Amino acid sequence: NVGKSSIVNALLGDERMIVSDVPGTTRDAVDSRLRWHGQEVLLIDTAGLRRKTKVKRRLEVYSNLRSLSAIDNANVVLMTLDASRSFAEQDLRIAKHAHEEGKGVIIVVNKWDLVEKDNSSTGEYVLRVREALPFLGYAPILFISALTHQRIHTVLETAFRVYEKRGQKLSTSMLNDFLETAVARRPPRHTRGGTARFYYVTQTGSAPPSFALFVNNPEWVHESYRRYLINQFRKNFDFEGSTVRLNLRARTRRERKVS
Repeated sequence: NVGKSSIVNALLGDERMIVSDVPGTTRDAVDSRLRWHGQEVLLIDTAGLRRKTKVKRRLEVYSNLRSLSAIDNANVVLMTLDASRSFAEQDLRIAKHAHEEGKGVIIVVNKWDLVEKDNSSTGEYVLRVREALPFLGYAPILFISALTHQRIHTVLETAFRVYEKRGQKLSTSMLNDFLETAVARRPPRHTRGGTARFYYVTQTGSAPPSFALFVNNPEWVHESYRRYLINQFRKNFDFEGSTVRLNLRARTRRERKVS
């Protein structure tokens, strides 16, 4: 039991959730509402996903479906880990689902008070998380204790920051100024077919932030360069905790060139 219900209780300030050391105590997604700095928050405490080989009873099947549905309907997912235990297969499944659905993701390491620590403990744990969940490199990692309320305030603070930033709507002129700077800082390399030339970029959606980048030939944009541009988007516009979707589209030579 990673302590999801304990975290919800700490945020609510009461004991609404059943708290137990037994894994699987929460069988369903439970909704709770609170107001934080004048804004309404809906907290959904979900049952953890079970391995498919263990999902036999109807109750467990229902719990898994409800957990996945809760993730689908969430703005921000708090990926909760137990600092005193190793990662489970279910952790990876939940993380992948949240990432693939384009949700805001925060990794919350609970029970940090139970870990014997030295000056390198936090850094070592961060490294373990990044190695286990490489596709969530954009997700902030919080170290808390729901039991002692250690840094519990950072959970909603970070969740609202992620929520607000990933919902940004950026002007095309701002985006193209950014693109020009990013390409000038690191021009694309020549490939076997030719050299990519970028014309313009426009936002096609938010939450998650999504962009269309028009280029002479998308096949000439190496995946490493695409990752570079995505990282520049995240750094420049503070898309912490959110995947950035970048769709490369072909454009003719007549289009205005940025590089």
